[in-house]
Amino acid sequence: MFESGEFPEGVPAAFDKLVKRAGAADQHTFYGITYMEKDGSITYKAGATEIAEGEGAKHGLEYLIIPKGTYLTETNNKQKKIDTIAPTFQKLMSDTRFDNVSACVEWQKSNSELVCMVKMK
Repeated sequence: MFESGEFPEGVPAAFDKLVKRAGAADQHTFYGITYMEKDGSITYKAGATEIAEGEGAKHGLEYLIIPKGTYLTETNNKQKKIDTIAPTFQKLMSDTRFDNVSACVEWQKSNSELVCMVKMK
């Protein structure tokens, strides 16, 4: 995983670093993990599934497991509506079922589909 630094400006650079380090972009499934720090700042990490066990460690990458559970989701067309991602998460987080201590997850399901996910209580 790579941390973005500035959020949301640093998100593309975090994914670029991840792809350069891990390679085989067409074989990985990519995720973005966003969570609120205790001081109110936002941390964003770009991650990918492993193709082979130990691949992340081989490249010196941090591991993070997305918790099992039930998630509220909404799918966006990431190529045409990237500016709708933040409002989509705001909508999902305003749902009373949202577990506000869990991270928000972006699942890049395909080149065009980005699934916004928030864990339910």
